[in-house]
Amino acid sequence: MADEKNRFLDELSRRFGQLRRLPGSQSLYAVTDDSIRVYIRYSKVHNTLKTFYGLRSVDLHTLEGRQSFLCFLWNDQPEPLIVPYEDFEDVFQATSPASDGQYKALVYLQDEGFELYIAQAGKFNVSAYLGWESITRAIEPHSADLVPALSHT
Repeated sequence: MADEKNRFLDELSRRFGQLRRLPGSQSLYAVTDDSIRVYIRYSKVHNTLKTFYGLRSVDLHTLEGRQSFLCFLWNDQPEPLIVPYEDFEDVFQATSPASDGQYKALVYLQDEGFELYIAQAGKFNVSAYLGWESITRAIEPHSADLVPALSHT
């Protein structure tokens, strides 16, 4: 586990700048002066081609209202699965964590893509989130969002 997480952290730092681990968690990191937060979870791949994660509700609360990402890592993974938290924030708010204070989640590794299962909420296709693009889009400005220069008012 440590190797996958360390490789991910090294690449995250190389791509986006200095990282800072947030207090009270071994899995929460701030990127680019806390403008982005990343919650890193790791699982080995089980025989049924799925992974299992516990997402601490206390950690998820630190992601709320910020540009945040859930990063799901597993062994022999070619690219990280980086899911924008805002896309699932309502799902977590509509469900309750287990008695241990964690939301139980699985990622199903399939030939046609990836599905995220969140207990009490169901399955969600997360294939589009494989790779670094989610964080890249959050950090780099979109040219479409810029106000065009007009020659007439």
